[in-house]
Amino acid sequence: MEEYLDRIKFILKNLGIINLEIVEIFDQYNIDKNKIFYLNLTRNRRDENGNILTAQMVVMNDCYRLLKGSYIEKEVRESFKHHVYYPLRKKYETDEYMQNSQYEGCFILKKDIDFSSPSAAAAVVKNRATNGPKEWKLKDGTVLDEYLSNMNND
Repeated sequence: MEEYLDRIKFILKNLGIINLEIVEIFDQYNIDKNKIFYLNLTRNRRDENGNILTAQMVVMNDCYRLLKGSYIEKEVRESFKHHVYYPLRKKYETDEYMQNSQYEGCFILKKDIDFSSPSAAAAVVKNRATNGPKEWKLKDGTVLDEYLSNMNND
């Protein structure tokens, strides 16, 4: 059984779904507000002030952390049910990482979740396949892909 578990961990990590060896949930830590990435919800849902509802993520040394308080789309696209990230999304729903929000069609994340891939985080948020490095953006509009490229060049 131990060998089977090791193989599952290896497969999940190498598919970029989740690295179970490094996943830790933290409730409090210092975040540079200028380094929070945002992802608008699919239908550009808005709050009572007209602000678009978003998910928030930070880049850590060993993961991409989807932050507690992020909004998550409820509606599942039929095509996503056959996607590699769909079981992961369902797992977080089943394990009650999400709860209903005050906005129709949206959950709100109750706990931080660490991912090995920004696309996995984006797929969980949008309930569909997505290119995370192109869709996560800083407040100034810098996409994650560009941000990571600049970090690697420094």
